[in-house]
Amino acid sequence: MARPQRSVSTALVVVVALAGLLAAGRWLQPRLDGRTEAAAPTRPAPTAPATSPATTSPILAIGRPAGSSAVTRVLATSSQVDAMAVTRRAVWLAVGGLVLRVDPATGRALVVPEVDRGAPVVDLTAGAGAVWAVTSSAGLLRIDPGTARLTAPNPGPVSAIAAGADGVWAVCCQGRGPRGRVARLDPASGRVIDTVGLPTRPLAVGAGPGAVWVRGAEGWLWRVDPAYGRRAGALRLPTVPGGAELAGKVVVAGAVVWVTDPGPGVVRRVDPRSGTEDRWEADGRHLAVTPGGTVWASSDTRLLGLGGPQVRGPRRDLRELNADPITAMAAAEDGGLWLGTANGLFHVDQSVLRQR
Repeated sequence: MARPQRSVSTALVVVVALAGLLAAGRWLQPRLDGRTEAAAPTRPAPTAPATSPATTSPILAIGRPAGSSAVTRVLATSSQVDAMAVTRRAVWLAVGGLVLRVDPATGRALVVPEVDRGAPVVDLTAGAGAVWAVTSSAGLLRIDPGTARLTAPNPGPVSAIAAGADGVWAVCCQGRGPRGRVARLDPASGRVIDTVGLPTRPLAVGAGPGAVWVRGAEGWLWRVDPAYGRRAGALRLPTVPGGAELAGKVVVAGAVVWVTDPGPGVVRRVDPRSGTEDRWEADGRHLAVTPGGTVWASSDTRLLGLGGPQVRGPRRDLRELNADPITAMAAAEDGGLWLGTANGLFHVDQSVLRQR
């Protein structure tokens, strides 16, 4: 009986030894091959934040109805519309720091790629073959209207911009001290090609036929001759007591200059030939000139028709906006208006604008 037991014990030792060698080989082989397996994590890896531009879009729904309506919501957004611009085939919106390109016929929208939500877009304008986006910290972005892509580097900090037949002009490149400058940009690249010195700090700029108008601090309004790139005149507007000096807007309509003053909440109509001005109470933030030549201002949910052959006075509140104030405005090619609110993009038919 002793000999069979010894054989069984020997076989068992061999089996155990072979199993140990096999396990050691499996442990050693990755190290001989230069590969070390990482230990399994004790907690899941962090995921990308929900606010990443690559994963989050401000587009909620397309609201363009099949039939016609006086005031229609074309696009629903998750954030308010901060600015807008209009080209021949699209409406461009600044929403949640990003830029959207909206087809006005269908309401379909896409997010312009490469725009960083971390350097949000705060203003938009269209002209000179491009859409120009002013950001809070990344300078000026030039967007090709056909491809909806960024096409040029930015020229540095920009706080306001205007584009017209005589070029692209920006409030930028401020030096030290109280003096300021307005810059002329290359429409193809967005780079600064010339600057015009100003006595005080500029706040806003508007481009019209044969002239560029710059609103400055302390009530100044300067005229810049685009042909020679120099100041060609100045007006000083009366300041409103108790009103803070904010950027506002400058819009040129024919021979008249319109200036918004958000601090005291007024809109000014300035006639440079006579040096006179008219003034209306409004929120002082948004202006638009329709193809017929009428200048429209916003005031909460109300539209004010101020320009044209005569002052037309206030219009009714737009109940279709669901009591949301107007946050952006632009003229539509069909004679109506595009309005931005916290709920998205609305179109106002010209029939509403003709009502008295």
